Amino acid sequence: MAPIPKTVILVADDEDSMVLMLKEALQSVHYEVVVAHNGEEAIETLRKSPPDLVLLDVQMPKMSGFDVCRQIKSDIFLRHIPVMMLTAQAGTSSKVTGLEQGADDYLTKPFDLTELIARIRTLLRRTRWD
Repeated sequence: MAPIPKTVILVADDEDSMVLMLKEALQSVHYEVVVAHNGEEAIETLRKSPPDLVLLDVQMPKMSGFDVCRQIKSDIFLRHIPVMMLTAQAGTSSKVTGLEQGADDYLTKPFDLTELIARIRTLLRRTRWD
């Protein structure tokens, strides 16, 4: 019997400390983590090997998280991938912009890792049942 492939999550964030924290937390619950440090790198990674879910920082160099999300959701081959936006921008307007660009969920930094993992599991369940 073939082994069950791990769920792959793309973490796109330019902050090394955030990437390290997310990577450790996600790997501790058996997710495989791929990292992109800017928006352009995230798009390249998505096109080469689409993950099961994307955690996307809003403020990144070269291309904002909003722009990356819009590209993901407008691509016929990628739009099924759930996107969770992560940002330090508190406030309704940033959240609304993320959701208007197609984000499936939105979480403001700092966030609780337990809540993040619960939201990830919910998004993955929804995707696999659709």
